[in-house]
Amino acid sequence: MAADPQIKLQPILVWDVPVRIFHWLLVTCCVGAWVTSESERLMMWHLAFGYSAGLLVLLRVVWGLIGSRYARFSSFASTPRETLAYLRAMLTGRSDHPVGHNPLGGWMIWALLSCVLLTVASGYLLYHEILTWDDLHEGFANLGLGLVLAHVAAAVVMGWVEKQSLVKAMLHGRKMGRPEQAIRRPWYTVGTLLLVVMVYVFVEILQGKLPALTS
Repeated sequence: MAADPQIKLQPILVWDVPVRIFHWLLVTCCVGAWVTSESERLMMWHLAFGYSAGLLVLLRVVWGLIGSRYARFSSFASTPRETLAYLRAMLTGRSDHPVGHNPLGGWMIWALLSCVLLTVASGYLLYHEILTWDDLHEGFANLGLGLVLAHVAAAVVMGWVEKQSLVKAMLHGRKMGRPEQAIRRPWYTVGTLLLVVMVYVFVEILQGKLPALTS
C-alpha cells in the first residue's frame, strides 16, 4: 500500500554511525583487495584488505543482532513470497518504500556478506596451500564484484524511485520519513571503536604481526 500523501515526511536519522563506517570500510577493503590481487609485491596489502573485510562482516553480523533498529537483520528479513509481493507492488507503483532496507535490498545484503566471507575463507585456504584450486577464490571474488555493481545500480534506481539519494544517505545517515521512524541515537562511541579496531587490525596484518593469517 502506498504511503498516505497527507503525511508530511522529513529527514530523519536511519543509519547509525557503525553501519555507515562498516559500509564504507567494506567498500575500501573490497576495492583494495581487488586492486592488489595480481601483485606479488603487494601481497601483504592484499591480505590486509581481505582479512579486514572478513572481520568487518563478522562484526556486522554482531551488530545485525544487537544494533539499532534498521541495522538489525530482523528489520529487513523477508521471505521469498514477501519479496515477490513487494516487487510486484513496486512495479505497479503501489509499494510503500520502507525507511530501512526494502526486501530486495535485504536479500542483496545477505548475498554480499556471504560472498565476502566465502571469498576470504577460500583466500585463506589458498594462501596456506590447503586449497589448490585458485579458480574458486577468483570465482567468489568476481561474483562479489558483480554483486557490488548490482548493488550500486539498485541504489541509483531506488534513489530515483524514492526521490532521494541513497548514496548520500549512507554518508549522513538520514532519509525521508516520519519522526517516530527515526532511530534514537547515532552510536558514535561504537562507530569510533569499530574504526579504531579495524585500523589497528589492518596495520597488524600489514606488518605481519598476525602470523596465523599471513605465514
